[in-house]
Amino acid sequence: MNFFTAIQTGIARALDFTGRSRRSEFWWFTLFSMLVVIVAISLDRGLGLPALGVMPETGLPETYQQSLFWVFRVGTHPTETLAGLLLFIPLYSLMVRRLHDTGRSGYWALLFYGLNFVSGPTITRMMNAVEAEDMTVFNNQTVVVILLVNVIASVLYLVFMVKDSDKGPNRYGPSPKD
Repeated sequence: MNFFTAIQTGIARALDFTGRSRRSEFWWFTLFSMLVVIVAISLDRGLGLPALGVMPETGLPETYQQSLFWVFRVGTHPTETLAGLLLFIPLYSLMVRRLHDTGRSGYWALLFYGLNFVSGPTITRMMNAVEAEDMTVFNNQTVVVILLVNVIASVLYLVFMVKDSDKGPNRYGPSPKD
């Protein structure tokens, strides 16, 4: 599947959480999504568009603002937020279909997104500590456990997404390669 076909298929099947999707469809659409978000962020910054106020500067800890951005692509500016919200469902459904293609339940996608959201504040705290060259944050066992769980989950996610399709039909449908 080529880049443009993957985009068309990803959009056309945005609400389809059944069946299977090939690696090429997943990775091309993921690249497309990243490019769209980069362009949206550039437009917001370049045009000097004001913050939406969707994520208040006070009242919501900054670390959860980071979680909202990384999980749901909700940003502080209009184009960035619109792009993220429009791409979230197609990306999520594509991840579910990609997991199905390797014989795994789509609930793994929920686990990955949930883990990213819940651990977002701790990961942000660790990144800020490294930037400030303050390694005392790693003296906290909870922080280290969250870091290890995230590293393991990220490697597992990558393995699941790059694994070749199950040969022939599986419990989620016929092979998209046939």
